[in-house]
Amino acid sequence: MKRSRLLCIIVLSIPFISKSQTLQSVTNGGNNTTSNLIQITGVDNIHSGAGLELFRYGTDGIIQAYDRSASAPNKLRLQPNAGSLTTINDAGGRLLVNSTVDDGTTALQVRGDIKSSNGIYRALEGTMPNNILMAYGYNATVQDYTSIKVAGLAANTAELRLIQNGNVGIGTATPETKLDIRSSTPTGLRVSTGDNQYVGEFKWNAGVVQLSAAGYGSPDFSLLTGGVERMRVMNGGNVGIGTANPQSKLAVNGDITAMKVKVTQSGWPDYVFHQDYKLPTLKEVEEYITINKRLPDVYSAKEVEKNGLDVGEMNKQLLQKVEELTLYLIAEHKKNIELEEKISRLDTRLNNIECK
Repeated sequence: MKRSRLLCIIVLSIPFISKSQTLQSVTNGGNNTTSNLIQITGVDNIHSGAGLELFRYGTDGIIQAYDRSASAPNKLRLQPNAGSLTTINDAGGRLLVNSTVDDGTTALQVRGDIKSSNGIYRALEGTMPNNILMAYGYNATVQDYTSIKVAGLAANTAELRLIQNGNVGIGTATPETKLDIRSSTPTGLRVSTGDNQYVGEFKWNAGVVQLSAAGYGSPDFSLLTGGVERMRVMNGGNVGIGTANPQSKLAVNGDITAMKVKVTQSGWPDYVFHQDYKLPTLKEVEEYITINKRLPDVYSAKEVEKNGLDVGEMNKQLLQKVEELTLYLIAEHKKNIELEEKISRLDTRLNNIECK
């Protein structure tokens, strides 16, 4: 009898002596109850205050942090170590991963990267600068069945959109080309070095399409085909076709074919016909040609070889010579008329003499 009493005392004392489990209080946990409630409280055997509860509600299994005294839920935290914390907020069920700062509205708030090895559809939003939506790895993609939109802060407008056919729109949700840029203000493309020392721009401004080069040292602008430079616009405004070093407003290293060329130039040689113009005599012209081997006031062969030919100036020189030649012909024509009249008078006198 004494042994039985001693055994009962030992068995009943085990829960109070060992306390090896973390479960402090189980209420209504029998197989024949309807509550099926397991409450883990913060204080031994007191069914009040804050604690962790595991129970069944209808057909659902529930784990919750709850304060029985205040009849209010608490935050549920998973914290494997001091530096990592996952929290389910007590208000609204917001989930915070690796963060203790709740913005009060966003359902899922993650401080760090989000990775997925399988396809996933998700919407991401961030208030910090340099937020990134990224996919990496073998054949990794970022995709959507309709389009991918990058929205601006103003009224959530679509600032950039990638649609199904691969077209990219900036400032438009319906890009019609592979890259479609639209704006109500002057807009364009800019390509530059990281330090902005060299900048190339293609833009639209006030109804004008502009190509420009800017940056350190006032760089030139060139056009290439087949990897070969074909045209260059110097920072000073000179244009070269077939040459990278144009010395005039337009320098062409090659042939030019045109239906019409118009040269506007002042100082056209109408002065040759003025009364005060001193027309050199043919003897003076002859002497000049004998000495210089060219006409007066005309480019020499050496000058053309060295400096090239000014087409407008050359036309002026040629016209001057044509006008001078015209004056010579008029003078000779007058002399010829006088000679013809003189010959006619001589013929008349001769005929009269012969008739006698």
